[in-house]
Amino acid sequence: MAATDARIQPIYGCKHREYITLVDSAGAVIAPSSPDTELIIDGAGAADATNELTEISSGDCYLDLTYTEMSAQAVLVRPKSTGALTRAFTLFPQRLPILRAGTAQAGAAGSITLDSGASAKDGAYVGCLVRASNNDPAGIQGEWRKIMGYTGSTKIATVAPNWTNTPTSATTFEILVPSDLSMVALLANSAETADAVWDEVLHGSKTARQLLGITIAAFAAGKVSGGGTVTITYRDIGDGFNAIVETVDANGNRSAVTLNFS
Repeated sequence: MAATDARIQPIYGCKHREYITLVDSAGAVIAPSSPDTELIIDGAGAADATNELTEISSGDCYLDLTYTEMSAQAVLVRPKSTGALTRAFTLFPQRLPILRAGTAQAGAAGSITLDSGASAKDGAYVGCLVRASNNDPAGIQGEWRKIMGYTGSTKIATVAPNWTNTPTSATTFEILVPSDLSMVALLANSAETADAVWDEVLHGSKTARQLLGITIAAFAAGKVSGGGTVTITYRDIGDGFNAIVETVDANGNRSAVTLNFS
């Protein structure tokens, strides 16, 4: 863990670092002595924390909580040290919506390459958090970073600060939407979902985007020629190509239809 794991609002399932100053009964700062931190997780019985207080200097310490300890609704922390007052506090890890999950293609000190199906739009995940959801490589599970840049063509998300443990092609991840993400960024991220809906295949091999385009462009807004004859041609809305060509009889009954989804 590292200083980068500290956050005002802890995140569910993410490593967390909490800073603590030990004081004696007179209020003077006191160095840790035989520290023994206990946790009460979701109202269960008290149990020893995985890690103990680490002194930074002059009684100022930090306590690292693991992703498992932070996978809870409420974590009561009771840091004890000989000669120091025991001042318990409670953390309430925040559950964040998962925008995307997958397996990384690669990783580097300051980036992670998302799966091949991730958004092709530049900047799609900027402002979101990326969390390692498995323990490959060892020690990375529960580590999270903020996405500062994203290139759609390469699927590379640059993060800040650098990873403590570098992701690999075996690292699984989750993209989380933080509560402090701006509305502008959230709308930008929602473009991926909108694209997925429009690219859903509805009929045969044709997507919603293609069917809507040929219906509106050709029938509602495109040019029409040949009405009342054996062939009717519907042009696309930009008048660039024949979108629909119909063969009809004298009564307008269709006997053949050619569609162009260009």
